[in-house]
Amino acid sequence: MTNPNEHGKEMSVGSIKNSLGDIPPVGENLQVSHARLPQSNEILRAKVNLETAQMAWSEMQRYFASGAAIYVAPELDLVEAALQMSDDNTALVGLWMAAGQFGKVTDEQARLWLETAATHWVVVISPWVLVQPVVKSTGA
Repeated sequence: MTNPNEHGKEMSVGSIKNSLGDIPPVGENLQVSHARLPQSNEILRAKVNLETAQMAWSEMQRYFASGAAIYVAPELDLVEAALQMSDDNTALVGLWMAAGQFGKVTDEQARLWLETAATHWVVVISPWVLVQPVVKSTGA
């Protein structure tokens, strides 16, 4: 995982808010370009980055219970995921969803995280709360 404290963006939700979970599968041959954002978007990236925090999963239970907790896989950049969601990039978000890297937190995930006292990187893209498990490195 890239440390989320390296990025930023003004938050809005739009169509992804209304269609989360309803994005059709994306073809396997789709390639996504990750072009660098223009300078003005770097300020927005920094804003989102500043709004990330680490929280215990036990503190996130009310967001999960309300259906607002969205899983972001550790291999994705949390801030980039937040930016793509706020920009309504349904193609890229759909690709992540098809790969199981993004979507509503499942009952099984929530149970496991509660049992293991997991910690997550968290950022709000209202009305959603994006959660990404903190992966502990195994220092060599």
